[in-house]
Amino acid sequence: MKKWLIGLSIAIMLGVSPTISTFARAGGAVGGGTVSFGGSHSTGGGSTSTGNAFYNRGIYFGRPGWGYGHGGMFNWLGVLVLIVFLGYGLRRRTKQQLVADQQPHDVGELGAELANEFEPLFYAVENAWVSGNKAELKRLMTPKYFKQQQIILNNWRQEGKVNNLDNLVIVKLQREYVKTDELHVVVTAQARDYFQYPDRADEYNQYLQDNAMIQRFTEVWELVKDNNGQYLVNNIRQAAKK
Repeated sequence: MKKWLIGLSIAIMLGVSPTISTFARAGGAVGGGTVSFGGSHSTGGGSTSTGNAFYNRGIYFGRPGWGYGHGGMFNWLGVLVLIVFLGYGLRRRTKQQLVADQQPHDVGELGAELANEFEPLFYAVENAWVSGNKAELKRLMTPKYFKQQQIILNNWRQEGKVNNLDNLVIVKLQREYVKTDELHVVVTAQARDYFQYPDRADEYNQYLQDNAMIQRFTEVWELVKDNNGQYLVNNIRQAAKK
């Protein structure tokens, strides 16, 4: 019973850890799934001396029986309920903060000159992404960010899938004002974003393509200039839904 309750407590804590949805397009999480933010679970033991408060209440470790004669079961059920309550509250607060961190802030006009400079970069990155052109991505991204994105593409290749973006079009461009030299472009665009599996039947892939809906999304592209004055992608924040 003791191991069962401890295991259940850990499972509940992991189950209520917040997740933020991510997308398949460039800038997605490693592995193309969800980013999970879990907490740690620790247990602490008390002395077996009769003067220890935890022992006297039946809450102690390392001995069979769990102190049933001292109401130990009720105490452990209370601890379990407290873990669930605290874990759920932490999940809500943490997820709200994560969502807020992803959202663009201090947004204003981008300007025609910067828009004309950004649009070719945006489409070049996305085209290189769906074609798996790592050489082009390496040219358009900072070294650190390219390594992160390369991991995603390598994982997908091992899983036998590729990402497709159909009917991609920019809807709106804005700027997120920051206190650094970076240029943050807030991109609102729309596309059909779906996976294809070359090793599977053509009918299956056609089904995935036919059922992919055009969806609008917002991202913040964080750009830095290289030594030649060209903008490189340093990060892409895919704004989470509130």
